[in-house]
Amino acid sequence: MDDQHNTLATVLPDESLVVAEGEHSLGLYRVRLKQISRHPLQRELDLTWVDALHKHFLDVGIDRVAHPIKVLLLPSQDNHTLYRSLPGRQPEWLPDDLQVLVYHGQHRVASCQLLNNSEEHWWFAHVHSNGQTKSYTSPDPFTEFGLKTALAEKYPAEFITSMHMSNKEEHRLIPCNATRFLALYNLLDLNQAGSISKEVY
Repeated sequence: MDDQHNTLATVLPDESLVVAEGEHSLGLYRVRLKQISRHPLQRELDLTWVDALHKHFLDVGIDRVAHPIKVLLLPSQDNHTLYRSLPGRQPEWLPDDLQVLVYHGQHRVASCQLLNNSEEHWWFAHVHSNGQTKSYTSPDPFTEFGLKTALAEKYPAEFITSMHMSNKEEHRLIPCNATRFLALYNLLDLNQAGSISKEVY
């Protein structure tokens, strides 16, 4: 385990996550909801919040561009080649044979799933590597090549914290005390296993 990213006292948790996500980003894609599953470390869905978002989608509309979700490729899909859109063009569709785990935006996914029109069952997603996925810019496969290691494995503390206790102000469900406790419990496990330092915990 490379601890150098988890021991820099001058970097705030949210800033560390930005660095981590940048290193492991595969790009922005359009992803069908049937390809998205809940990350096992995510908090439980709040159905009241899901219903509220669904009503907002019906009354106001859906702004997917302003509110993209964040997902990880499944560990078993770590040898795929992805093609990213050229700047200024509509993001590519994530290949149908790939599955992802949502770690930021699960309530948006659940709310969108309630829409009657199945053609609306998709979302913009920042896709991150959970293995050794190759990412190219389409149509030239030799530009912007990236070989990514697993975000959740290299930055476990920042990853867990991002799902439960983000300090960033945004339109999202505020975590309850039970959710914060779950995040701290997971961080304690990482500390006891030697994956993160005591200072980070």
